[in-house]
Amino acid sequence: MLVKKYGSDKVVIYVELKRGVVMRFIIGAEMPKESHPDFTVESNYNVVKKIFLGELNPATAFIKRYIRVKPLMKLYLDPAFAAKSFTTLSTLLQVVGNVPTAFPEASMERSF
Repeated sequence: MLVKKYGSDKVVIYVELKRGVVMRFIIGAEMPKESHPDFTVESNYNVVKKIFLGELNPATAFIKRYIRVKPLMKLYLDPAFAAKSFTTLSTLLQVVGNVPTAFPEASMERSF
């Protein structure tokens, strides 16, 4: 289904925030060319599905290493930034969770 929709077996969700306000939200097969993200988050289909369904908290997924954050040191060097990021992400996921979404049953398990 991902290949059919995006021409790729991966999906990029690009969220640009400015002082906690979503400035851009883009879903596609690659990062926007003009983007310069503070950090990126990678995971596999099953983990992201659980996060989007509210079955797994993003902070828990990070602690259990179900998701990978790059550059990781930025989170450790600025704990306030990390806390604000997880809070904003959780709020954004609550809003996105209200959008009717169909998740294919087939596992898209892929290591990152």
